[in-house]
Parts: sequence; structure tokens; C-alpha cells
Amino acid sequence: MEESSGTSTLADDVDDKSSAQVNHNAKLQPLLNSLSAGGSISEFWNTVKTWNEESIQLAAHDVIPVVYKLLSGDYMEKGSKDVEIIKQLLGHFADVCEPKEFLLLLIEQSQDSWTDCMFLVTVPTVSRCISRIPPPRGQSVTVAVVAFARQLGTLPVPSVDNLEGRERMLVDADPMVHRICALFPVFLDFAQPLVKEVSQNIVAKESRVGTQKEMEVLSSSLLKLLDRPLCYLDLTGRRHKRSEARIIAEECLSLLSFLHRDFVRLVSDSQSSAETSLNAKSQSADDSKSKENTQLNFATFAFLAFGERVVPKCLPHVYSHQFFLELCAPLIIALFKEQSLFPSLHGVQFCASLLSRIDSESLSVDVLESDDLQRLALAIIQRAATARTKELASSMLRLLSIMSNVLDSAARNHYLYILLKVSQNIADYGGHIIG
Repeated sequence: MEESSGTSTLADDVDDKSSAQVNHNAKLQPLLNSLSAGGSISEFWNTVKTWNEESIQLAAHDVIPVVYKLLSGDYMEKGSKDVEIIKQLLGHFADVCEPKEFLLLLIEQSQDSWTDCMFLVTVPTVSRCISRIPPPRGQSVTVAVVAFARQLGTLPVPSVDNLEGRERMLVDADPMVHRICALFPVFLDFAQPLVKEVSQNIVAKESRVGTQKEMEVLSSSLLKLLDRPLCYLDLTGRRHKRSEARIIAEECLSLLSFLHRDFVRLVSDSQSSAETSLNAKSQSADDSKSKENTQLNFATFAFLAFGERVVPKCLPHVYSHQFFLELCAPLIIALFKEQSLFPSLHGVQFCASLLSRIDSESLSVDVLESDDLQRLALAIIQRAATARTKELASSMLRLLSIMSNVLDSAARNHYLYILLKVSQNIADYGGHIIG
């Protein structure tokens, strides 16, 4: 009799919950239909504020798809007031619903059809969900960071291949650049507390497994975003004013400095890992391409870290200028292989910066035994031959002269021999080198 009574009570609870769900849906559906037909999001929000927690939890899976349909289009096309109301609405749901489940619901609803408005409201809402998830939460962080970074990485970049000199300043006013610079800070605001918490856990050696997972996804995402889209914007820096893109890139490096205290070790470990992976497999075209992709992912980071010294505290003083030149040569080559203008300009400034720190006629012929430096000379000549602007071509060729100046007489003679050898099949650069 007792068992029968218990079963009956359980069945009554299920029936009560089912009945509550039915009653709630009956009240909710007309509100959603009205909202879909162009109703006021402000009035809907005022109604939601009167619901209890159970009602909000029951409504989440029905409300979110309808609300997200209101977020189609460019962020500039939507009224900021409506977007702000939707952000408050989603935040209210995030504070009440089960955080992991609601986080996945938000990502699922947005990732197949991201719009700028969706990005602006989803990122801070997901951040609220993550703050409610107790450690370890590596999986939730990974899902969110990967989804947001993928969206930023697919943003279109302007075509600037034929712009010379001061004409490139016009790029900052391009709508594509404005869009990137409007969305990026939202992601950085999301990533900053996660990065700082991971950094503290690393120092305290807490939750090593979960912490390592979060560190890897945050680090790899920031590096990929530096590679694209930021690499294709103007990061060269200016004497009186930095571009918005440059400021954002510097903030990315600042976050990376919390995750990696030694930038040299970060690059060295990545290069060693790529070499090990390449040697472990058959050296096919796909393997070589994978190695090149690894170098490209670090190229813009290295330009800012080693060329511009954006975060000097992460550069140990035990390394020589020659070491930095040899370490960064493959990364400069990766920039030169990109046919877009800005990566090449970054490469020029990067290479010139490293060479300017080396005393004139201080490097012996031994330095030219490095295959990477020989490949760098070839990459400079090849990029000069394919440059679409006179400014870029002349900047490339000036690098050959700058490199020659840091070599002693014996090394310079051997260097000229190398230049003639690698340039013999490229346009008329043999004559330029002899001159």
C-alpha cells in the first residue's frame, strides 16, 4: 500500500508539472505571436518581469528563437534602445535558467546565422551564464570562445592592395573596419575576466586539467584573431595616433601576456611542435601546409611582440638581436607570402625593426648558414616582384640593403652571392642587386 501511495504521489507531481506547462504555453503563445507580428519588445519585457522563476525556465526554449529573429540585420540598422532591451531580457533569463543549458541554447540559436546584433547581445549574456557555472567549466568556455572567435574570424576585410602612403589612412573609415572595431571590444570584454582567472589559477596551480583547457582555447583564439581579421587591417602604428585596429591588437597581446609570461618560449614551443608533427608524418603537401599555417597564426603576434615590443615584460633580456632575427625569419616570410597589402607592410616594418637593433657590420658569415635567412632574402625579392604598389616594392628592396649593412665584409660578399643565386629567375632584380 505504501509503495502504491508513493507511486501515486509521483504521478500526481508529473501531472501537475505537465498541467503547469500546458497552462503556461497557453498564455505564452499569444505573446510570442504578437511579438513575431511586430509587437513591442518593451511591452514583452515588462510582461516577462512579472513572471516567477519557474515560468521563465519553462519559457526559455520558446522565447529565445522568437527574440533572436528580431536581431537580424546589421547592428547599425537596429534601434539601440530595442537591442538594449533584448540584452536585458536575455540577461534576466541567464540569471534564472540552468546556466549550461541556457548557454548552449544561445550558441545554438545564433551560430548558424550570426548577425552583429546577435553578437552584441549574445556575448555578454553567455558571460553571465559562465559566471554562474562552478569550476571546472572548461567545456562551456571552449564552446563559447570557439563560437565567438569563429564569427569574428569570418568578418570581411577591405581590399586595399593599390593604396599608397597616406591613402591607407582612409581604410580606418571603411564600414568593414568600423564593423570589426565595434564587435571586437565586446569579445575582449568577455575574454578578459576569463583570462585573468585562468592566470590566477595557473599561479596557484589550481584545477590544472580544466585550467589548461581554458588557457589553450583562449590563447589559440586570440592568436587566430590576430592572424585574421586584424592582420588585414592597419597595425603599423603611427607617430601621433594609433588606429583602432592597432589598439585592439595591443589589447589581444595584453591578454596573451597573462597566459604566457615568456613570448619567446611561446613561439619556440609552437615551432618545435610543428617540426615534431611534420617529422612524425610523411612530409606531404598537407603537412607542409599545416606548418605554414602554424607560422602564419603567430606571424602578426610576433610582429607586435618582437618587432613593436608591445608587451616588453614578456621578452627576457637574455636573447641577442641576432637570435630574434633567426627566430622570426620564418614568421616574416609568412607575412610576405600573403598577397594582401597590410600583412606585407607589417612584414617590412617587422624585418626593418629587428635589423635596426643590430650594429652595422657586426654579423659574421656564420649567420648566413641559416636556411631561414636565405629563404627570407628570396621571399623579399619575390614579394618585391609581385608588389602592386611602387612603395611596397621599394620598401622590400630597401630591406636587402639594410640586411647587407649589418654584415661584415666577408659575410656581405657571401650574401650578395646568395642574392644573385636566388634572384636569377625573378624579373630584373639581378641588376638591382649588383648595383
